[in-house]
Amino acid sequence: MSDKPVMIANVIFNTKKDDYEETNLFLGQPGGLLDTIHKPYPEIFRMYKKMLSLRWDENEFDYGSCKPEFATCSKPMYQAMIYNLAYQWEADTVAARSIVPLLAPFITNSELWCATMAIGTNEILHSLTYSEIVRNSFDNPNEVLDEVLSVTESFKRLEAVAKVFGYVHAISHSYALGEASKEQAYNALMLFYTALYCLERIQFISSFIVTFAFGEIGMFVPIAKAIQKICQDEYEVHQVVDRMVIQTELKTQRGQQWLDKNKDKVKSIIVEVTNNELEWSEFLGTEDRQLPGITVEKLKSSVVFNAQPVFDVFGIESPYPRIEANPLPFLEEWMDVNAIQAAPQEEAGRNSAYLIGSIGIRNKDKIYDTDDL
Repeated sequence: MSDKPVMIANVIFNTKKDDYEETNLFLGQPGGLLDTIHKPYPEIFRMYKKMLSLRWDENEFDYGSCKPEFATCSKPMYQAMIYNLAYQWEADTVAARSIVPLLAPFITNSELWCATMAIGTNEILHSLTYSEIVRNSFDNPNEVLDEVLSVTESFKRLEAVAKVFGYVHAISHSYALGEASKEQAYNALMLFYTALYCLERIQFISSFIVTFAFGEIGMFVPIAKAIQKICQDEYEVHQVVDRMVIQTELKTQRGQQWLDKNKDKVKSIIVEVTNNELEWSEFLGTEDRQLPGITVEKLKSSVVFNAQPVFDVFGIESPYPRIEANPLPFLEEWMDVNAIQAAPQEEAGRNSAYLIGSIGIRNKDKIYDTDDL
């Protein structure tokens, strides 16, 4: 054996790491072993395991019935679906390209590292699912791809979150190169989680309304079932991890000091995202693009309802009226996290029952009463 000392950069593997029992989520000692012996944040690790248990594939669904529906549906229905798919595809791609690369230089805890890697991979799955929907639902998917990229309103809807992600991208890379301070890094990562929580708790949930509204009347049902899987991932895992991280950090001295300095900035991000969603709701209601059974007023109330938990987690008073009950109760059946799917084996593509905790498949023969919305 050579007497030459082993040289491994700390950022690759920290051979002298000694804080395994109390590793900070962020900006602690550089990472060493991925460790399940010590779990200072067991709930985050539980979310990682849950993410693994919900695994599925973008090719599980047969979109054959969607092609004739897109070809024969009314122009307002076609536009509502295309515009919504445009946003979902773009937003999930932004998430897939941002979460892991931007957070990696900051994370120093094994549980959060595992959860973040799993969520990043899951966002890739979501993006590919939207791509498969377009590829299999149209005779000329290239034309639809161009159409998707031409919807400027969907880019505007993403603007607030993308602006924060762009800022964090610069700080993250500077920190990795030793050119940004820990204070700058902490500010950036907390703003990142603020924007990410807005994206996953407000914007993604709002976008699912469009697909589920069509699914309720028996249209684009395979797409609705695929979106159920995406919704389950986002609602049961992604936004839960976002909230856990924010709550954990806000219990620390550095987290409280950060919020004291940045409360106005945090509020402005949440308000900008919420207002973008409210403008999008108005856009969907123009030129006869209304969703089946859903008024613009109900859609906007749902946006405000979904924004409330984001204001609440930061202890910030919402400037919008407080809404105590879901304005669109039919969504609760699509997002019923306590139900067990009762789909036939051939539809599930598996021999076993669906996992407990998965979102319940709706009775496809049931048409909802618009008076309930």
